[in-house]
Amino acid sequence: MRTLTLPERVVATPTSLEEGQLRRTKSQPLVATGTHVDSNISLYHLCYEGRPQASVFCYPSTVSLDSGKITGLDSKFTNPRLIISRKVDNTSPDDVYSGLLRAIPPLLSFMDHRYTFCGAQVHEHSFLSGWSDYIRDAITHLKT
Repeated sequence: MRTLTLPERVVATPTSLEEGQLRRTKSQPLVATGTHVDSNISLYHLCYEGRPQASVFCYPSTVSLDSGKITGLDSKFTNPRLIISRKVDNTSPDDVYSGLLRAIPPLLSFMDHRYTFCGAQVHEHSFLSGWSDYIRDAITHLKT
């Protein structure tokens, strides 16, 4: 007859609450926190539902946005063509757009959208297409 062997009984050693929390914390992946400080501002000429417009995109500098990705944000965007793109250091996307509005009075966007792309917020602001040159010049000389 065969004998059955049982595995040894493992007794856990008691740990303090702090040690247990430290183990759980160390096993968690690191996550960046805080406010993003570098931004990009890009001006595109595109069509939205077949109507031409100038669209200003403000987004964190960690996001790579190009014409192909813009059509992925919203299927109503077609034929995007980059006019100008610029990185602005030490400024959030909202502050970059506020600076642009100060540079282009009395223009205001007629529609604003917020999209989530790669875990970040991408802000799109729509203007009439006839204002593209004016907005391009403002972005070129933008001071925040």
